[in-house]
Amino acid sequence: MLKLGDALIASVEESVQPSFIPNMLFPDCTPDALSKHMRWMAPLHFDPAEGKVSHLGALVPGQTGRHNILIDCCGGNHKNRPYFPRFHHKQHDWIDRLTAAGVEPEQVDFVMCTHLHADHVGWNTVLRDGRWQPTFPTPNTSSTTTNSTVGIRHTPPTSSPAQ
Repeated sequence: MLKLGDALIASVEESVQPSFIPNMLFPDCTPDALSKHMRWMAPLHFDPAEGKVSHLGALVPGQTGRHNILIDCCGGNHKNRPYFPRFHHKQHDWIDRLTAAGVEPEQVDFVMCTHLHADHVGWNTVLRDGRWQPTFPTPNTSSTTTNSTVGIRHTPPTSSPAQ
């Protein structure tokens, strides 16, 4: 947990797994360049046996004292993504981890998606009783703004700023 002023910031991991060959993320990467960084990359950030960079699926909850803010929502559970096996019909205990970090889904005020890739929006919805429903069902959710680069759902505070 990191404290910045009155805000508390954590990282709630969904999964960590070898995912990308280096050239997929860094087209100019050479074996020589990779070997120069292996001392700090392996084993947490690079799996030498698979030759892949590890992907950390983590959401960043922030607590300001007034708001609970989530930045990016990982891959989620039950998502039908056969084209992306590491996200296809996964079963993670991520909600339990979020709760352990001190935030219940009902306490979330803002969800910010830095971009709309599958590994950043998955927990915005959960499958309950055969239907997709909002994971963060704060009754005061008033609007949704989405464009091609950023999606934000805003839940107004339940009390005025003056209180």
